[in-house]
Formats: sequence, structure tokens, C-alpha cells
Amino acid sequence: MIKKIFLLIVLASLMSGCSGSDNPADNRAKIALKSTGDILIGAASPWAEKRNLLWEGISMAANEINQKGGLLGGRKISIVKGDDKGDLTTGQIVAQSFADNENVVAVLGHSSSYVSVPVSIMYQYYGLVMVSPLSTGYKLTTQGYPQIFRNIPSDRIFGEKLAEFCRKKGFNNVLIYHINDDYGRGQSNAFEISALSNGLTVLDRSSYDDLSSARSFREEIKFWQDNYEFDAIFLAGVMPKAAEFVVEARKMGVTVPIVGGDALDHPKLIEIAGSAAENVYAGSVFHPDFAYPAMQEFLEKFRKTYGKEPDIAATQGYEAMMVIAEGIKNAGCTVPADIAHALHSLKAFKGLTGDFSFDENGDVVGKPMIMKVVKGGKFHLVEN
Repeated sequence: MIKKIFLLIVLASLMSGCSGSDNPADNRAKIALKSTGDILIGAASPWAEKRNLLWEGISMAANEINQKGGLLGGRKISIVKGDDKGDLTTGQIVAQSFADNENVVAVLGHSSSYVSVPVSIMYQYYGLVMVSPLSTGYKLTTQGYPQIFRNIPSDRIFGEKLAEFCRKKGFNNVLIYHINDDYGRGQSNAFEISALSNGLTVLDRSSYDDLSSARSFREEIKFWQDNYEFDAIFLAGVMPKAAEFVVEARKMGVTVPIVGGDALDHPKLIEIAGSAAENVYAGSVFHPDFAYPAMQEFLEKFRKTYGKEPDIAATQGYEAMMVIAEGIKNAGCTVPADIAHALHSLKAFKGLTGDFSFDENGDVVGKPMIMKVVKGGKFHLVEN
């Protein structure tokens, strides 16, 4: 707690000259109380990423809200778009631009925990609400910031559920391979702890980084083949390296299932790995075959609007925009602290896969994790 307070004090001393106020959060709240125009919401992600349909989801939700008369007696949602390029330095610049705009009351983003975790202190200090649709890094909601939320399960939840899945499938002897960053370490730590409590044996654990080559993958795989008999590999990796690892594993004759989290739920897995992606399992919160009326209604609207299939980013962006709108409606104003209080008080928000709420840390509660597997070049829903 002392460290958190110190960081906030240092940030305040560095940034107060830019804000025009000794307390930028209070200043934002005063402006929000008087505001009667459009409600400004920031949206941050690497928009140029080929797979990223987050914008389409956010935009569709905002248009629906506006077409139904807006919020608070007719005020429209207006989205301020910021491209963080998936880069921390750029993400900090984008976050500062949102913070400097005192009419912005909330931010949807960022997509990567590598960006969202460090910039969350800025949003808290400047008094914005943040809802991250795709950041699973556990640190995001363990900092004690009451205005920071996510509508996707954390790495801890994914790791625990994936270990339970391995137990149910009889993958009793597993290897762990992860990217050496907060995402990979966090999800692998949770998986390993839960694996042990589920009676699984973790034979070995190793990591890679963005500079790892096909040769380094082959060396790791050869070591495993020479020393262990394993039922599955747990892969906490991101694209494109995770797909490249899958290719090398299959080339070397590894036929056991490869199991991973939400980062494997990505079109590039199949695009890069091709047939090597067969029998790769991914934990996720989205699949078009998910039998829930709200999801099917969303799919129909999305296809009609954009003429293409949505992905996990689209559904998460849509939900994040809708949940912010619900917070504003329940708060009866656009004061960020009041919106955050309303979000913490939500009991059963009607999401695309069922009702969910937020706990005291801002983590989503009640959102189911599903499993999907690549068969015949496509992701298929794994029935429980």
C-alpha cells in the first residue's frame, strides 16, 4: 500500500503542471457534473492489427445506444479513438491524450496487459474509469484502483480453469511453456498451482521471448522428447511466436494436445500454423456456437452490420461499451467516480454469454470460460 501511495504522489508531482489543477480527478468530476453534451469515451487498441475487431464491437454498441435515444435524457455517446500500436510508449502517449481531455469520462482498452497495467495508474490519477475488454494480466486489478475494471477473466481464472480442463481430459503429465512476460508468467503460475492441486504432474517449465527462433523451439522440444513422457503441453503464448512454436512441435513429431489461454484464440494461429494447429485447445469467452440468446442476437446484428464474422475482440468491445453505458445510466450522471461505484454495485448485467458483475477489485464475476479446439482448420466449441 505504501508503494502505491508513493507512486501516486510522484505521478501527481510530475503531472499536476499539465492538468491545470492540483486535483485533476476533482476537476474532471466538476466538468462532468455541468456537462450536457455528448458523452466522450476513449477507445484504445492497436487498431491496425489485422485481426482486431474490437473497434467494430465498440462502434456497434455505441450506435445502438445512440439510436435508442442515448443516455441521461438524450445525450449521445461519442468515441475518441486512440491507436496504442500495442506499444507501451505509444500507449502512454494515448493515455495522456485521454487524460488531458477533461471531457473524457471513461476509456475502453487497452488490448494488451503490457500496456493496460502501466497506464492504469494514469487513468486512476486523472479520475477516468477504465474497462479493459481484453487485458487478462492479474496485476491490472490488484493495485487497489477503484476505477479500473475488466470484462474478461484474469490470467488467474484462465490458468485455474485450464488446469481443471486438463484433469478432466486425462492430461496428467504436462509441460509448461510460456512467453517470458507478465501474461505468460501470470497464466503459467496460476496453471501450475492449480495443476498440482488437481493431481497433475508438471514435468518441466520453460519460457521463450520475442527473439526466440525456430531453432530454440526445436532445442527445447528435443530436450523434452529425450527426457519426458508427456500427455500435453500448456502454452501461455501470443501470436505470432506461439503459432511458430506449434509448427515446430508438430514437425518434430509432437502429437499430444497443446492447451492454452485466450491468446491462442486468434485467427493467426490457424493462418500461420495451418494443419499443425490441429488438436490445439484454447480457453476463451467467445464462440459463435455458444447457445445463449444474447450471443445469437449479437451475431446476427454484427453480420448484418459488417458482413463478416465477429471475433473475441468484437464481443468483448461490444460488452465493454454496453456495461459502461449501464454504469452511466445507473449513476445518473457522468462523474467517473459515480460510474465506478455503479459498476461495483451491478448485480446481474446482461452480457452476451450470461449475467455478470464486478468484484471489489474490478474483476468480472460470472463470465463463463469455454474451450475450443482446432479441427479441420476451424475452431470448434468443446462441449462440457
